[in-house]
Amino acid sequence: MKNSFILVTFALTLLLPAYCCAQILCVRVNSADLLSSPSRTDSYIRLQVPRYYPLELLEERGDFMLVRDYRRRTAWVESSLLGPRQGVIVAVTSANLRSGPD
Repeated sequence: MKNSFILVTFALTLLLPAYCCAQILCVRVNSADLLSSPSRTDSYIRLQVPRYYPLELLEERGDFMLVRDYRRRTAWVESSLLGPRQGVIVAVTSANLRSGPD
């Protein structure tokens, strides 16, 4: 029993950081097409998103990335259209932005 507990704890220690630390990327061009499959010719456009739109990276396949947006929609996008810059979604009509907590 004790050995099983140690084994499960060890496995969770290895797997949890990868699961909890999602890589967030942003659209770095004026507009990006989110596609139904990792192909420019054999897919349809599911959604168009604007510059700085944040997307969570789920998988990479060749020149494409499987991403998820804040509404939990998944789609494929060409990796050259994304970059490491951070962006946010403001889901209210008006918001106060401050440089710090004061």
